[in-house]
Amino acid sequence: MYDNAKSGATPFSRELIAKARALLADHAPSLRTQHDGWKVGSFQLDVYAPGIGGSVRQGDELHAGFSLAHDPAGRTHAAARLYRVVCENGAIVPVAMSEQAEFDSEVPSFDWEQQLAYAVAASFDPERLNEHIDRLQHAARKPVAELSSILGMLQARRQITMTERVYIEHLYEEESDPTLYGVMNAVTAAAHMLRAMDQWDRAAAIERIGGEIGLGSQALEPQLV
Repeated sequence: MYDNAKSGATPFSRELIAKARALLADHAPSLRTQHDGWKVGSFQLDVYAPGIGGSVRQGDELHAGFSLAHDPAGRTHAAARLYRVVCENGAIVPVAMSEQAEFDSEVPSFDWEQQLAYAVAASFDPERLNEHIDRLQHAARKPVAELSSILGMLQARRQITMTERVYIEHLYEEESDPTLYGVMNAVTAAAHMLRAMDQWDRAAAIERIGGEIGLGSQALEPQLV
């Protein structure tokens, strides 16, 4: 049972958040916070390290970051998050490329602290960050045949809604970047709209989808030139 119906917090989720804050303070004390708080049963903590980063293109800087997201279903995800400076977007690194952890707020695993510590440490590993940037540089050179095919696939899989699809298409046109990297940025930019609507759990999900598009494109290969 949630002990706070308004926030959706459980005793363990509060303990988890407190432990994450302590680990982040020890690991990278110069972190900057982008999001921090409860919104309609969802918690989001997004931080980044200005001193750990690199460029995908000239003037397009990314910083290493970390995301802790709790959803109304009672799950909490801890993962590396790449922060894009120019538009304040974030892309969550896919599971296969980073130490990640998922916790049940009612029945935590016995080694949850170790899992969380691994996720935090991996998020600010310069070598891992360089690997991610290399992949995004490749994505920035990869043309996309048709955006509608990619978004249609995501919608058919119920990963995005029709409203989200329309907004992503609008953002993609504004971005004017017909590459896989451009698709990723249009998808992750939709998270701003979702947070404005207090749909923080959906915003986190959209950032995970964006990370899969930019960093793990195998499922999209049929849609690429």
